[in-house]
Amino acid sequence: PSKIEWINGYAYNSSAVVVYWKPVNSTNGPDFRYIIYYTTDISTPFYEWQNITVYTYSIYVLTNITFKTNKAKTLVLRVAGVNAKGSTLSGFHIVNFTSFYSSLSSSVENFQCSHVTPSSAFESTSLSTTKLLLKWTIPSSLIVEHYILYYFDLSEQTINHLAQTFIISSSNVIKNQNSIQYMLDSSLLNLKPKPRHTLSLNMAIMDNEKYQSPMSEPTIYCLTAAHDKNLLITEHTV
Repeated sequence: PSKIEWINGYAYNSSAVVVYWKPVNSTNGPDFRYIIYYTTDISTPFYEWQNITVYTYSIYVLTNITFKTNKAKTLVLRVAGVNAKGSTLSGFHIVNFTSFYSSLSSSVENFQCSHVTPSSAFESTSLSTTKLLLKWTIPSSLIVEHYILYYFDLSEQTINHLAQTFIISSSNVIKNQNSIQYMLDSSLLNLKPKPRHTLSLNMAIMDNEKYQSPMSEPTIYCLTAAHDKNLLITEHTV
């Protein structure tokens, strides 16, 4: 079947989440159904995720969701379209339950990445294409403890879980009113050594009261290369 290109969800209450997605364009075979895969632990390998099969419409309410003590209250989702010929798996989506208890909404906007140039605020004499200039905006009244960058390498076919890194708001972060800039060295991320990576990126915020915002939408994609200095970093959204 066709790949599910769009998936979303939100906390319905403290232990339930509504999941919905855009139906596939073509089921391409009999016995069509959806399978929702989900986990509350971002480090869990994909084959250990819980799952449930849905035969009806492209919306479902997951219930009785529990979280480990001292863990961020986030639910990671993927949805597969399945028929007699096989299955096609969607990308990742994260639902942040912490925002259910807070007025903190989706606070990261205009999230983008670009090639770092010597004329930028991060001027350097040797330009490396492992470095990405990340930009985003936040409400000026928001007090940020740190930012959370979710990432995985689309070019790595064996990927089975997301990774995350923390960006401390006072460390190498340039803030101009509500506009934020940060230079990310992708060589420091937990990626397999290879000449090129196609990174899928989303950003979230942890505020001063330990509430985490929903992750940024839409996902952005950045191409990096370890040695090819003529390769530009590209960015697009879906």
